[in-house]
Amino acid sequence: YARVGLGDWAAYLVGWLYWYFWVGVLAYEAVLGGETLHTWLPALPSWAWSLILIAIFVGTNVISVRTFGEVEFWLASIKVV
Repeated sequence: YARVGLGDWAAYLVGWLYWYFWVGVLAYEAVLGGETLHTWLPALPSWAWSLILIAIFVGTNVISVRTFGEVEFWLASIKVV
């Protein structure tokens, strides 16, 4: 859609931003989430929690868009409450 609406430069930029999200931001969230869960439940080391979280993140996104939307809705609701 970026290519159709804004041209090739926008499609190139959106592609790299998408890659950055999956490689950088998702890994960062998994590490911080692993540290948080390790603080709450110290039975597992933080790297194990990080791997579990990354598997959940990727699994949720791979299943379907609807599943991803549902998970995001419920997690956002928990955060707001």
